[in-house]
Amino acid sequence: MSDVILRSSGAPATQRAYQNYVDGYVVATNPSTASIAFAVGKAKVPLDQIAVLSIGTGEAQTRLRRDTRGWGMVSADNIRPENLKNLPPNWGVLLDRSPNEPLLPFLQIVGGGNGYYESMVSANLLGDRFFRLDPRIPNFSKTDPSVVPAVIEIANKTNLQPVNKFIEKNWNSK
Repeated sequence: MSDVILRSSGAPATQRAYQNYVDGYVVATNPSTASIAFAVGKAKVPLDQIAVLSIGTGEAQTRLRRDTRGWGMVSADNIRPENLKNLPPNWGVLLDRSPNEPLLPFLQIVGGGNGYYESMVSANLLGDRFFRLDPRIPNFSKTDPSVVPAVIEIANKTNLQPVNKFIEKNWNSK
């Protein structure tokens, strides 16, 4: 089990691959809709027999407080040599970030939007047979070891009663 967890958590932007596997975030920030499609399409499970408990890494709002000119691999500002001076790094990597700024805000914005979209689609497909656990978290680096105590505190304060009820309703009675 630990190999599976480590294989699925190697985010290439910030962490090493494990046993040549990378995090599913590369393909789907929230794989619930893809999983539903696979179950219905390939495994031929009727939609009304599917329940999904989706567990996220925490929902953090990202506010851009910086000049974003030059973000992106191909940008008009980046291909003109005279404009390279004073531009932020490509893809919005914030090497000079403050403690409450993520290292890769561009990636966080793209991933967060996609994750929200996937939850919305899954919830619309399954109704009350879909549950997303994704507690609100401050906007801090998920790879900085100094934030571990804060993450543990958030985890300890997260109300898991709705999750327990969802599991009991969808799996314990079957």
